[in-house]
Amino acid sequence: MKKKQAAFPALYDFRREMTMTTCMEITESLIRRYSGYADAADYFSRYTLTGAVLDGCAAPLAIIMAEDDPIVSAGDFRTLRTSGRTRLILHRYGGHCGYIQNIRMQSWYQEALRVLFDAAVSGR
Repeated sequence: MKKKQAAFPALYDFRREMTMTTCMEITESLIRRYSGYADAADYFSRYTLTGAVLDGCAAPLAIIMAEDDPIVSAGDFRTLRTSGRTRLILHRYGGHCGYIQNIRMQSWYQEALRVLFDAAVSGR
């Protein structure tokens, strides 16, 4: 957020959010201040992918989730109706977009995506 604020000082002032202590508190504040949505509940209800959308997906689809995601409930995905081309990858830990693999803060998901794309192209 600091880099974005520095790059676009006329558009963003994240001082308030930088004092917040939870991901959901920051999310709620950013949505109210910088989007056209009333709050986080309004925002999430409008872009939620449902079984009806995913069930008709003809392309291979991978959903990567963490059990401890504070934003999106992993439980919602366990009962989701999807096509046979959908793969749910559920990790015990990771939070919301926490794809960190080591202390150097390197991410593992780029390699995972390469493997998934290669498999989709080769038909595996």
